[in-house]
Amino acid sequence: MGVLFALDPIAAAILLHAGFGKLIAPLATQKALVEIFPRARGLITVTLLRCVAVVEIVAGCGLLTAARTVFATVIGVFGLCFAAMGAAGLIRGSSVPCGCFGASSRRPLGWTNIALGAALATVGSLNLLLSWPETDLAAAIPLAAGGTALLGLWTHRHRIFRRGSTDRRAPIEPYPDVTLGQIPPVWPDSLPNSDNCVLLVLSTMCDTCAGIVDQFAKRQAHEDWPAVGMVIATIDRDSAEEFVVEHGLAQFRYYFDEGAEWLSTQLGIRHSPVALVVGGGRFVAAYRFSDIKVLRAQVIKDLRSVPRA
Repeated sequence: MGVLFALDPIAAAILLHAGFGKLIAPLATQKALVEIFPRARGLITVTLLRCVAVVEIVAGCGLLTAARTVFATVIGVFGLCFAAMGAAGLIRGSSVPCGCFGASSRRPLGWTNIALGAALATVGSLNLLLSWPETDLAAAIPLAAGGTALLGLWTHRHRIFRRGSTDRRAPIEPYPDVTLGQIPPVWPDSLPNSDNCVLLVLSTMCDTCAGIVDQFAKRQAHEDWPAVGMVIATIDRDSAEEFVVEHGLAQFRYYFDEGAEWLSTQLGIRHSPVALVVGGGRFVAAYRFSDIKVLRAQVIKDLRSVPRA
């Protein structure tokens, strides 16, 4: 009984934190899974991951109820799946954060997932073999709540205690892969007209892009610019819609480029984030960038140099 009284709240805390993390920010998990299972990218949708997150939350809560033996089976299955994902990450060389606890997860799929999966599978098995009095449930719930809070503080510690950036790349640099002096023959209707505008090329699979759009929304830097459009490279439409909602981009004009087909075939762009400056109906500049404020100053300078018709 004592073993389960200690382990069940911990397992519940892990499942609750993982579930809420993926429910709020499923894109990190999607990115990690698509990296190791590229052929299943069409199946690994935001909707699917959110459904999994809901099951995690329900299972975590259910472990602290009188019906815990029923949920123990679900938790055991989750544990085996987590361990299998970790093993797949090791075998296939996962390199991106696993997203197990949402956008704040830092480690790729690997040994940590195997260890957590094995632990959850063990807790599930013990609940099927052993039992503990229902009178202890009242004490277990605060333990699980406290554990969830501590896990939240731990996984978000890098946001609470910010450190200096380790990105040594210049805040803006020319992007040579775009041919200047022309415009592509195919121009999506959802983007601003191709006379004078700025296109921000983003990706739902790009960690830097998330920081860029957060800068953009926070500073409202678009107010001093011409029309701003966003080309969002994405695996599927659900991921792009999630990206727009998560980062508050609904007020801008954007185009969902599934599979980055338009970017690669019409513009030759295979990176993000990239800014394209359009003036006088042609591309006048293209940049890779990491700082919105620096980019804005350069865009204004470029557009001032464009001859007026």
